[in-house]
Amino acid sequence: MSIKSQLKRMMMENQGKEADSFSSMFQPPKDPWDEMAWWEKGLDVLSRPNYASANVAKALLTGQNPFQAAARGITGQDRTTYSDVLKLTGMDPGLARGVLGFRRRHSRPHNLRHVRRGRRS
Repeated sequence: MSIKSQLKRMMMENQGKEADSFSSMFQPPKDPWDEMAWWEKGLDVLSRPNYASANVAKALLTGQNPFQAAARGITGQDRTTYSDVLKLTGMDPGLARGVLGFRRRHSRPHNLRHVRRGRRS
């Protein structure tokens, strides 16, 4: 087989591949919501208040608008967790960041209604 025929064959094989990769550059990015299972969608909706509050914390650290950040979290556009916020502050990855991020996510100030003037009543 001559070099000319080999080049021609290679160009014909790659012609379709180039067109596919070129057209894929102009497609919108896939939404993670479309790829979630039904139970993951339920957990995502239940986690949205957490996303909103973590987005507010992140916005306050970065100097962005906290109201817009809360809206992005409650709608699911940004899925920021407190582990991400701790990462932004410079905390090293590992067990401590995971535990603190989890602790903040699942803690509720349920006992604060009993606190008056710094003492428990």
